[in-house]
Amino acid sequence: DAPPSQGELLYNTHCATCHGRSGDLGMSGAKDLTVSMLAREEAIAIITNYTKSQNASTADLAKQALEEINARKGSKGK
Repeated sequence: DAPPSQGELLYNTHCATCHGRSGDLGMSGAKDLTVSMLAREEAIAIITNYTKSQNASTADLAKQALEEINARKGSKGK
């Protein structure tokens, strides 16, 4: 197995608790990422605002996490 990507590590650290490993857990009101219809820019803005509020990552890290989310969504359809 390949080592986890930076985006996967970020997702697992900051997102998976509420969104789940596959993006559809829905804990604490987290949205189901597997059916999200947000444009990439909208998703980046939401993630960036959340991470800033948590004193976590910046926009670059949010973009990496979003790429991981998109990769997960794409692999579910294969």
